[in-house]
Amino acid sequence: MSIKSASGKLVHPLCAPPCDYITKPTIPLDMTLSELLVPLSKEAEAGVLADIGTDHRRLDEDMEVIKEWMAGQTHLPPLDGFGGDNFIKAFLVASKNSLEKCKKKIDKYFTVRSQMPHILQSRDPINVAAFRHTTVDKLRVMVTTTRKCDQNHFDPLAVVKRFISVTELRMRHEPVNGGDVFLFDGQNFCASNITKFRPDFIYQITKLAQDMFPTRLKKIIFINTPPLIAKATEKLVKPFLKKKIADRVSASALLQHFPRHILPQDYGGDDMTLDQLSSAWMKEIEAKREWFKNEAQRSTDESKRPEQGSFPKEDIFGVVGSLRKLNID
Repeated sequence: MSIKSASGKLVHPLCAPPCDYITKPTIPLDMTLSELLVPLSKEAEAGVLADIGTDHRRLDEDMEVIKEWMAGQTHLPPLDGFGGDNFIKAFLVASKNSLEKCKKKIDKYFTVRSQMPHILQSRDPINVAAFRHTTVDKLRVMVTTTRKCDQNHFDPLAVVKRFISVTELRMRHEPVNGGDVFLFDGQNFCASNITKFRPDFIYQITKLAQDMFPTRLKKIIFINTPPLIAKATEKLVKPFLKKKIADRVSASALLQHFPRHILPQDYGGDDMTLDQLSSAWMKEIEAKREWFKNEAQRSTDESKRPEQGSFPKEDIFGVVGSLRKLNID
C-alpha cells in the first residue's frame, strides 16, 4: 500500500522519518508529561490492577509497606521528591504486586547503577520516543529508528541511554499500564553497525530490561529488517532473553495490530510524526537535565548493606567475562 504525498509522490506508509507525505498535525509541541503519556482511564487502570490481583486501595497500602522497608535498608538511597510514590507503584505493578519481588527489583535497580556507570551514569538525554497513546491492550509502545544509514556516527550506547531516560520519566509518571512493547524500525539501519553491538554489551542491556526496570515486556517487534539484521537478532539478542521474552520477539512487515490513532504519521497513523514526538520528549527531558544528572549518581552504599534482612549483592558481570564473540554465519 502506498500513500500519495502533497507533492504527488507515492510513498510507503512504513517509511522512516522524514517522510515526504507528512503534514504538521495540530497537536502542540509544548506538552506536559500527561499529554506525552496520555494516561489510562481509572476504569482501565482498575482492569490492569485486577489482572495482577490487586486494586488501587491495596496498591497504596503496599506502597507504604515498601516505603517502610526502604527506610530500614541503610544501603539504599532515600526516595527523592520527583514521583517517589509512582516509582514504588511502578515496581509493584511490574512485580505483579509481589512484595518480595518488588523489594528485590528495587534493590537491583540501585545496585546495578554502580556496576554499569558507562550506561547508567553521565546520562544527558538527547532524543527519545514513546507513543502518546496506549494500545487496546493498555500497552505502551516505545520506538527507535535511525534517520539515515550512518556507519561512522551510530552509537548503540546513546540509543540505550535514550530508552533509559524515557523509562525513568515514565516510571515516575505512569505506574499503571498493561506492559511495554519495544518497536525497532530497521529501515535505515546499516548492516555494518551490527559489529558495534558486542555480546557483553547486549548481555548488560538485556539484563537491565528484564531485571532492573519495572517493565513488563509483552512484545519486541522488528519492522523493515533486512535478513542479516533478523539473523543477528536470533544470534545476538535471543540467547540472552528469558524464554518467555524470547518467545515474544517477532519480525513484522506491517503494524496492522496497532490502532491507527496511536501511530505516528510516519506509519500511516493519525498522531504526531516521530520527529515531532522526539522533539516534544527532548524538551520535557531537557527541562529535567539537572535531575537526570543527580539521579544517576544515586546507587547503593555497599558498606552499609545489612548482613541480615537484605538481599545479597548481585554481580551482574558473573558471566560476561566468557562473552567474547558470537559469529553470524
